[in-house]
Amino acid sequence: MKLVIAGASGFVGTELVRQSLRRSDISTIVALARKPVTVPEDIGSDADPSKLHSVVIDDYGTFPENVRKELAQADACIWYGIAHLFAVYLHARCACAETSKTLNEGPRRSSPVLHHALHHPTLCSVDLTVAITPTKSRDLPWDLVKEVCQHHTLVGLKALYESRGISSTAKASRFMYVSGIASERDQSKTPPVLAEYALMRGETENQVLAFAEKHKDHVEACVSKPGLITSPSRVEETNAAMKRAAEFGVTLPSIDVTDLSNAMLDQVVNGFTKEPLLNEDLVQLGKK
Repeated sequence: MKLVIAGASGFVGTELVRQSLRRSDISTIVALARKPVTVPEDIGSDADPSKLHSVVIDDYGTFPENVRKELAQADACIWYGIAHLFAVYLHARCACAETSKTLNEGPRRSSPVLHHALHHPTLCSVDLTVAITPTKSRDLPWDLVKEVCQHHTLVGLKALYESRGISSTAKASRFMYVSGIASERDQSKTPPVLAEYALMRGETENQVLAFAEKHKDHVEACVSKPGLITSPSRVEETNAAMKRAAEFGVTLPSIDVTDLSNAMLDQVVNGFTKEPLLNEDLVQLGKK
């Protein structure tokens, strides 16, 4: 299998690369990121580093020909958009109605510093990333947030579909979109916290699934919705998130990054068993 990992230089992306290097059923790994991706540490003696192909993309909104060539004949893709901070933030805040009301009401804040950085390419290229966290979204122009989180995802999906080529004998490629557990697909609802953001992420899920349905002979899609993503290297961050949630009487669903990566790789390699894949589904799959 030829697997594309979008956002391969990040926390989850690195673990996906590490595990993929050890899997005999994955022959090629296209690590898509805005900076070069190197072989992770502690990959184990059974890993094959030669399978890793780092592909630098300057702008996820534009897939130039050299990048498309690297995507050719890809069998699957895991598109990682920031999810765990989304889960932490929304689940903690949803427990407090008054706070939720305050967050949903009121004008969107504008940060002069971020505004300056956004228009200064040597300082920041936030508009070129895979996704924007909900907390950062409140300090950025909404059009930019939607472009990065939604438009770039759909551009990437289309580029993968077009780059793979259409063959009557080829199996459908698998596209896994990593979203957040608090995203809302039902656009008639009003989520209690950061409604605009939650609905946008849900709308993105709908559009990904609609694209796959339209091209169902060639594309299969599934949405992964993990909770708080933990790791032994992030104990402090995890404890802080759990403590914050506990203040609101909320227990956060969580999953270790190793289990999450194992679950998602299992699904893109062996086929999707459920859609969407909720946190409890991912935990179960990851323990196999």
